[in-house]
Amino acid sequence: MFAQFLIDDARLFEAIVTDLFPSAIAPASCGGDVAAAAACAARALSLQPTPPFLTKVVQLHETFNVRFGVMLVGPTGGGKSAAAAALRRARTDLREAGHPDPAHQVTHLWAVNPKSVKMGELYGEYNQLTNEWQDGIASSLIRAAVADASPHHHWVCVHALPHVA
Repeated sequence: MFAQFLIDDARLFEAIVTDLFPSAIAPASCGGDVAAAAACAARALSLQPTPPFLTKVVQLHETFNVRFGVMLVGPTGGGKSAAAAALRRARTDLREAGHPDPAHQVTHLWAVNPKSVKMGELYGEYNQLTNEWQDGIASSLIRAAVADASPHHHWVCVHALPHVA
C-alpha cells in the first residue's frame, strides 16, 4: 500500500515495480501493534476505529518511518487531524508500554495556526532598522524540538488543529 500515492498512481507504480522485479512480491501491511494501539487511541479520543480509519493511521505511521516531513492533504472533515492524533497517542502509548520498536516514541505535538499571526510572527523576520533577527513561532518551536536530546518525537504542525487532544 502506498500512502503517498493517489489510487491511479499507485496502480501505475505497482505495474512499474512488477515489470522491474517480476519475482518480487510486496508484503501487505497489516499494521500489527500500531493498528491495535491506534484502535485504543481512537476510542480514547472518542473516535470510531473503523478499518478505513485504522488503515490511514497505519499508512501515516509507515510514511513517518521513511520521511521526516509529512504533509496531510484532503477535504475538510476527511480525518487528517484525527488520524494524526490517533497515531501520536498510539506511538506514545506503545513507548510507555515498553514496546521494543524504536519508531514508537513519546510524541509531542506543537500546533500553530498560520492564519492567526502575521508572516513575520510565524517564520521570523529581519528588522532593517536595528539589523536584528527575531525568530518567529515556527522557527522557535523547531529549534526547541531539535534541541531536545531525548528520543522523543516532536511534530510541528503548521495547521489549525482545534480538536486534537
